[in-house]
Amino acid sequence: MVGALCGAASGAAAVPGEWRRHVDEIAGVLIPDLKGLSLTALAGRLPAAASEADVRGAG
Repeated sequence: MVGALCGAASGAAAVPGEWRRHVDEIAGVLIPDLKGLSLTALAGRLPAAASEADVRGAG
């Protein structure tokens, strides 16, 4: 959670390199279906998902 907040507020460079591997893998505590996924990869998919939602009028 700390890494996600730091990254959101200041960009990925705010997260120390030694933390990145620990905070990138989603634990799945709140959303079990996401367990083991890469937070970085998931975040990278958001712009395309937002654009698709806009095209369909859901945004």
